[in-house]
Amino acid sequence: MNVAVRFPADTGAPVLIHAIPGRLRYRLRLLKDPRANLGMIQILLEAIAGVESVRINRAAASIVIDHDGSGDVQASVERVLASIGGRTAMTASASVATHSVADMTPLIANAALLVLKGSAFVNQSALTGESEPVRKEVMDRVISGTTVEDGRLTIEARHVGSDTTTARVAQFIESALEETSDTQRVSAELADKRVYLTVGTGALVYALTRNVTRLESVLLVDYSCAIKLGTPLAFKAGMYSAAAGGLLVKGGQAIERLAAVDTIVFDKTGTLTYSELDVTDVVVLDQRHWTRERLLAMTASIEEHAHHPVAEAIVRKAREEAFKHIDHGEVDYLVAHGMSCPVEDAGFIRIGSRHYLEDHEDISFAAHEETVERLHEEGKTLLYVAANGQPLGVIALQDKVRENAAGEIQRLRDLGMKRIVMLTGDNPVKAHAIAAELGITEVHAAMEPEGKATVIEDLQRRGHKVAFVGDGVNDGPALVMADVGISMPRGAEIARASADVVLLEDRLGLIASGLDVSRRTMGLVDLNFKLAAGINSGVLLGAVTGFLSPLATAILHNGTTVGILLNALRGVKSNCPDPILSEGDTALSDERANRKRTSS
Repeated sequence: MNVAVRFPADTGAPVLIHAIPGRLRYRLRLLKDPRANLGMIQILLEAIAGVESVRINRAAASIVIDHDGSGDVQASVERVLASIGGRTAMTASASVATHSVADMTPLIANAALLVLKGSAFVNQSALTGESEPVRKEVMDRVISGTTVEDGRLTIEARHVGSDTTTARVAQFIESALEETSDTQRVSAELADKRVYLTVGTGALVYALTRNVTRLESVLLVDYSCAIKLGTPLAFKAGMYSAAAGGLLVKGGQAIERLAAVDTIVFDKTGTLTYSELDVTDVVVLDQRHWTRERLLAMTASIEEHAHHPVAEAIVRKAREEAFKHIDHGEVDYLVAHGMSCPVEDAGFIRIGSRHYLEDHEDISFAAHEETVERLHEEGKTLLYVAANGQPLGVIALQDKVRENAAGEIQRLRDLGMKRIVMLTGDNPVKAHAIAAELGITEVHAAMEPEGKATVIEDLQRRGHKVAFVGDGVNDGPALVMADVGISMPRGAEIARASADVVLLEDRLGLIASGLDVSRRTMGLVDLNFKLAAGINSGVLLGAVTGFLSPLATAILHNGTTVGILLNALRGVKSNCPDPILSEGDTALSDERANRKRTSS
């Protein structure tokens, strides 16, 4: 039953605190009323065209609205806020005035879980591919299969069982694996046809000559021996060669498909990047009293008490620069928001997100919007620092790109790749910044698991043979949908199980080597088929004319088979130049070389 509650007349109209491009901030006193259902207010505002996100702070009675700048968003927002402040609103168990619960349901249908209480940093990389944990607060949506890295949440499950994201990923993979491949071993089909040729030729020779010896000679010529035995042996030799080079290839069909690939699609996180953050900029906003080194040292001294990826990256950067620890007072840590503490000769320091400093602590960074926007356009994650209620600095971090990634992308182009595409769950600004650094022009950002598979399917409809490289649970559907799925060695178990090719070492250059080995293996299969068909056709001609006796025919036929098998067993080696190694890759390569020397 809906219960309407009228708020006191003095709740007041919304007050605009500040308006900057893409962001509005209001103060609305009714938000402090414990009966107000903030979730329904948030849903009403998010339903406005152009609104991208809404953050409500009950303690500060403020609402921060991020929008795309299109249309008259501000006027629409103020109309909704005015209506909320001037007439009936929702309690936790009722609906807003003219809106029923059924009206609200489609707006939250994509949420698997809803945060009812608490705040935390949630690692969503396995499902969305986002490189850093995401802050979640009351009324935020969270996804099943993600993990809390820091903090505590009380959640309500909106979708359970087969409706969750993880379950949908598993269902997609299961249905894709049940589909049988249309690809048949060309060699087996041709070998079977050659059997009919041999039998038919023998019958014709006997019918014309009535010579049993010639018939015996003809029937001893069997194309299928060399072809049927040589082809799988060549594939196995190719698989062995790939494994020796650091690639696990799951069968001959994977080699065949890999050889035909002309398009490679990368999931960014964990493949082109290392899935960890690096500090790229330390920007001092108060240069009269602070230096870059002091700002970094102080921030690291405070952040070393936290254990989330941003803090770890800042502490690691400070240690690389041999910083000196700065003494400070007791640290107050507000989970998923930031930290604060007194520092001698510096005053009271606050460190955290812009949301925390502006909405909770009323410290505005609007005067430095140009610097902030520039860093955002470069695709960087920002940590804000303030001292005594004034902006002090901004520290920018970025997903760590593999040192050799750009070079390996170029090697793939040199091998004839027509298209190289990057997919990621990151926002478009960050995605395009990293793609530009790597020399990739085709980018799809803010991708969901099913969306990645859709991109693969679209490329296939255009006639491309697609290889997909990924490592997360969210990559499972795309790995199965692609002609060839390639998983990184540290990928999720479901990714390695879904993939056709698994890298045994964390070296991006192995992909180019695998392509080369697969193509050379298919070349060996083709060569063996031509040798088997050519030599056996010559032997068959000798048997038909009576030039070869049954004994000579048997020797030549079996000798040809043995020779082709030995050629297949010899296998192939990659002609690719040595991969471009980063420092981490070099260590792995040295370790592998040491193992080889030990075993020999």
